Amino acid sequence: MIKIKADHLTGTQETLLIPLYIRALETKHPDPIIQDPLACEIVDHLEYDFLKLRIPEITAISTAMRVRQFDRWVKEFLVAHPNSIVVNIGCGLCTRFQRIDNGKVEWYDLDFPEVIELRKKLIAEEDRYHYIAQSVMDTDWIENLSKAKNSNMLFIAEGVLMYIHLEDVKKFVIRLQESFPGAELILDMCNRFIAKNSSRQPALKGIDTSIKWGVKGSLDIERWNKGIRLLEDWFYFNQKEKRLGCYNLFRYVPFISNFFRILHYKLG
Repeated sequence: MIKIKADHLTGTQETLLIPLYIRALETKHPDPIIQDPLACEIVDHLEYDFLKLRIPEITAISTAMRVRQFDRWVKEFLVAHPNSIVVNIGCGLCTRFQRIDNGKVEWYDLDFPEVIELRKKLIAEEDRYHYIAQSVMDTDWIENLSKAKNSNMLFIAEGVLMYIHLEDVKKFVIRLQESFPGAELILDMCNRFIAKNSSRQPALKGIDTSIKWGVKGSLDIERWNKGIRLLEDWFYFNQKEKRLGCYNLFRYVPFISNFFRILHYKLG
């Protein structure tokens, strides 16, 4: 097997290898939270020392839970809007389209040119599956996509926006709202304590990046602009998860139970 080098990924870009590796490990687990055979194939094709990531078990389990919850909400959106457009912001090596394609959605995976270049060596574009090789903060892709005639649009940002400075994220979300009124946005976020102490996260210690901001509450983003409305939020300890074991008790400790969350907004 010819290996594809991934050592050109640095900083925030290198974090895309963490969820990829976790999805591959989870797929091989005897009691998997998610199944992603394609992630296993990609890991096998990459020339990268995944062992250096030193991912704690609780991080692996919670990340798999995060992936599953994103999948659930996106599936629900596609059931309600089967002919919609979905944009996966900062896609990294995500394989969500390949996991949940409904046969009708128009899907765009967006990331830096060097990341998309790597993706093209691993996953080919299709008729309804496209790549956008630009930074999240570029405006060209928003202008080009705004020409698409579709009132049902979903933007998803998994493990992305917390690594970008808060003021830039605010401007970006408001730009999405102005360009795609009525669209929906799903993102994950940590609280301010985790953001402040992100340098202590084991999975980030070997990577030159850090979490830039966190929320105090799920309604924070509503306050960024009139019309942004929280639809639902999800916390990792909302429901008992067998694989979490004793960590399930964290649901009774408010300080810990709201460390991380997934947020779903309407950009009215």
